[in-house]
Amino acid sequence: MKSVGIIGTAKNTGKTTTLSALLRSLKNRKIAVTGIGYDGEEIDNITMLPKPRLYFEKGIIVATAAKCILNAEVDYKILKKTSIPTPLGNVFLVEITKPGLVVIAGPNRVSHLKELMKLIAGLGIDLLLVDGSLNRISPMYLLDELIFTTGGSKNTDIKILTDEMVTVEKIFSLPSAAISPDSVSSISFVSGSDFIPCDLATFIDDDDLGILKKCIPDRCEKIIIPLFFSEYALTGLVQFLKSRGSSVAVNEIVLLSPVHLLLSSDFLRLDSLLRLLSNSGIKFSYVFTPRLKAITINPFFPKLYNYHFVAGYLDKDEFLKSMKGKLSIDVFNVKERFDFDF
Repeated sequence: MKSVGIIGTAKNTGKTTTLSALLRSLKNRKIAVTGIGYDGEEIDNITMLPKPRLYFEKGIIVATAAKCILNAEVDYKILKKTSIPTPLGNVFLVEITKPGLVVIAGPNRVSHLKELMKLIAGLGIDLLLVDGSLNRISPMYLLDELIFTTGGSKNTDIKILTDEMVTVEKIFSLPSAAISPDSVSSISFVSGSDFIPCDLATFIDDDDLGILKKCIPDRCEKIIIPLFFSEYALTGLVQFLKSRGSSVAVNEIVLLSPVHLLLSSDFLRLDSLLRLLSNSGIKFSYVFTPRLKAITINPFFPKLYNYHFVAGYLDKDEFLKSMKGKLSIDVFNVKERFDFDF
């Protein structure tokens, strides 16, 4: 079973529209859909503008919270009532028997998404689509591929939007580490064939950085950081290793995934970190390496007019040209018909 996540970088950047386009173009596949947390509102709670909802055809498997499915505008057959919790009740696995609209509310935790993916794979599903956003992206490093959506709602400056996606592409282009996921559970140092643990539960601030510096053993080639961290602490570590030059053998910092790097700071600071890294002789690598599949753009943005919001639009041709000129992956405008190849 292939798993693909759709990640909105902000509200109204076209995540739901992208997911709807995927559902339309993959009608002949055995598909399941879930989400990280809650989505599916009809009206944007801030701008009060209408939002697209998810429409499911007959035969699609949906994993959503009990209250969502019991109040859905579809007919369905319950396949399994799981013990996976959400604020809206446990997740139900259902098959759509009559098309209609459904609100998606799925698991928030990594362990719960793992459990749900195992259950869905057991149903003979070809493709799992997972709805998410940048502030609830953390479990999505488990997926095979990710699609990011961006648009005027995040920023009305096309250059800034393009630069942000260039940073995302750089982050996802970093290599896979030659380390088994089962072999890392805490911050560790690799010296030859030895894994030396560090008694450090977080890597966030100056105190954590100071402890880690003191723990680095002689002849250490790699530092493994398999947990959430701050860009501030990571930048401090790279600067420290760079300042030590040839006196330190460390040439690789292993992170759990590109998702963890994305969550450590904003796009501007992450771009600065990558620039520092490129001049340091040190590389980042990942234990989990979901592939960046595509970027979708949405020219729409909520424009304030006479004390209320109306629909505004960026220049769609300029927006698409800017993105395609800087990115090597596929870029699609969600306001125009497009098809993904899976």
